[in-house]
Amino acid sequence: MNTEPAYEEVKEPGSTAASPTFTKQQLHAARKYTAQQKDMLSALLEEDQLYTEAEVDHIVNIFLLRVVE
Repeated sequence: MNTEPAYEEVKEPGSTAASPTFTKQQLHAARKYTAQQKDMLSALLEEDQLYTEAEVDHIVNIFLLRVVE
């Protein structure tokens, strides 16, 4: 059984601390998000991309604050 974390550590340029990144599937399985937020994640995130929690929170906030025409 693999005991390593299921995410990759990435360092942003100029940053000394690494932020864990997650796949769309990992974020969808996370307990942090409500069912409504998970629905948004399914629609907003790309399958083959990794995201930090801050990036996901930003994407969700931008979606929620958009102007509806």
